[in-house]
Amino acid sequence: MIAQGGRRASAASGRITGYGYTRRTDSLAAWRCLGPLLLAAALAGCTARPPSAPAPVASVPADAHVVELRVSTTRREASGPAVLFSGERQPDSRFANMSISIPLGHVVGDISWAQSGQPDPATHFAAAGARGLASADFTTTLLQRIALAGRSHVLVFEHGYNTRFDKAAFRFARIVHDSGAKVTPVMFSWASWGTVSAYPCDRVSAEIARNGLESLLTRAGE
Repeated sequence: MIAQGGRRASAASGRITGYGYTRRTDSLAAWRCLGPLLLAAALAGCTARPPSAPAPVASVPADAHVVELRVSTTRREASGPAVLFSGERQPDSRFANMSISIPLGHVVGDISWAQSGQPDPATHFAAAGARGLASADFTTTLLQRIALAGRSHVLVFEHGYNTRFDKAAFRFARIVHDSGAKVTPVMFSWASWGTVSAYPCDRVSAEIARNGLESLLTRAGE
């Protein structure tokens, strides 16, 4: 029997004991074998193209409430008619202004999603407009927005794992609308793939996006 850092290892028994627990070394060996296979299966979620969001609607009802968002993201620009950004990542931040339409009959705390196809802005949350911006233009428009609104407070929202771009934008717009907060809303969106199976991929994307978030907070504090 050999003492190892407060543990007692017994080759004969195939067990490790100490610190109030006992576990079998054959179970550890099994996990060492299965671990890479499970990780490979999870990473397979990163190989398929992420779902895209619907394109902005042509018009919204006059009685709809529109929330204006400033967006900084490390997502790659979408190649199709999606709302600007996909779940693929890129090293540098991209910027945009977005308008999210919330229907008149909105219930506080809810997001009314279109079940298929384009949303009906009379009954669903919808992107009313989206425009990409250069880095310098983003900072200029952000500061202008703060000055025009007379709101010195900036609310920065960052979503979690398993979150598509449109889901993050709609959720943040709902928070701003329902809270009635007198703030300038800014969303930071890192490249989440938007599927549960892509957690390992999301974890790497979140780590890569740290510099982008730090840069955004610096801009907002100017």
